Amino acid sequence: MNLSAFFTLALASVLTFSSTAVGQDCPKPACCDVLVKGADDTNVGLNCTEGGIDCTFGGQVKACCESINSFTKVGMKCESA
Repeated sequence: MNLSAFFTLALASVLTFSSTAVGQDCPKPACCDVLVKGADDTNVGLNCTEGGIDCTFGGQVKACCESINSFTKVGMKCESA
């Protein structure tokens, strides 16, 4: 097996595992710096990026958010994943 085929296979297995680990019913998997209680008693994610892959590498928490503002990077109605 050549190196590029091995890399492709390894990447595919990691992406498959990561997507199933977050859950299929998660609208927006994300990595956030922190989850805090918002004014409406739901969790808000701060400095969130969509994807939810390899969050711990960057020191972030894995979350599942209802929506993420791409400008402010604030996740709304987030739950820890």
